[in-house]
Order: sequence, then structure tokens, then C-alpha cells
Amino acid sequence: MRSTFRGVFLTSSHPEATARFYREIAGLPLETAGGGGYTYWLLDRDGVQLAIHDAEAFADYAFPPAAGSNLTHLYSASDLRRPA
Repeated sequence: MRSTFRGVFLTSSHPEATARFYREIAGLPLETAGGGGYTYWLLDRDGVQLAIHDAEAFADYAFPPAAGSNLTHLYSASDLRRPA
């Protein structure tokens, strides 16, 4: 089995201000992403992402759901296929 690190997702109660901080202070070129009423901020470099999400909106995707928290989520992908 091979695992690949895919990114870090940050959640914030003020995601737009958090993204602005990372753009202006850290110099990270975060871009607005999403659609269908869900907006987040994203930096993707060679398949590894840094994303900033609204904490309340992202709670539906986290376990356990914690809408009021500012958590960091690590994301990885695993190839569960057996080698030939």
C-alpha cells in the first residue's frame, strides 16, 4: 500500500480574513475556489494543497463535527490495490 500526503486544510470562523493574512503576511498566493454557494481558499503545488475553509461549513466533512473549532485537518490518499 502506498500513501501520499495531499495537503493541510485549515478551518476558521473568519476564513476570508485568514486567507488574507496568509497572502499578505506569509506571501502564499491563495486563490478563491469552490462553487455552488461554498467558497474556500486554496493553494495547490504539485498536488499538495493548503486550503482554508469556513469552520461551520466544513464541520459536515469532519469527524467529529466541531463547527465552532479552528482545527487543522491533514489529508492523505492511499492506494489500497495490491501490487501485481
